[in-house]
Amino acid sequence: VFIYRATRKQIKFAQQQQNFMMAVTHELKTPIAVTQLNLQTIKKHQLDSTKQQQIIDNTLVEVNRLNTLCNNILWAAQLDAGSYITKNEKFNISNIVTNCTNNIANRLKQQVIIATIEPNVYLQTDELMIEMLVNNLLENAIKYSLPNTHIFVDLHKNNNAIILAVKDEGIGIND
Repeated sequence: VFIYRATRKQIKFAQQQQNFMMAVTHELKTPIAVTQLNLQTIKKHQLDSTKQQQIIDNTLVEVNRLNTLCNNILWAAQLDAGSYITKNEKFNISNIVTNCTNNIANRLKQQVIIATIEPNVYLQTDELMIEMLVNNLLENAIKYSLPNTHIFVDLHKNNNAIILAVKDEGIGIND
């Protein structure tokens, strides 16, 4: 029974690792493919400066996405190894939410994002974790919504609390 349980646990862990690697590979290949295609387009075609600038801007968005994905993987590895040291610093969460919302809106244009973000809301905690949280909420809202639906982002202060809400018109995620 002990050997059976240990073997079953090891098989389950190996399957989780394989699923993780497949998901990471998929997530990394998308911005790489878009960047490669954009650079090939610029190289092969004589484009007017406006079109060329649009492609360069799109490429920079994808490179930033790739950088974020790599940072998330490194962060997860540090967290798993117990070597991540959380920071406790004061930062402008309004800027984080605005930047995350703009990046998602520029990259994925299939939804309408309506953002109401109170300026200069400050929070004291680990900025990287908050940025990852906001990106995760936004990406889930998009992933589980049909095209051309609305995603609402709201950030405001309420007395001593900071309220961040991301709402969508999607199918939802099972509990």
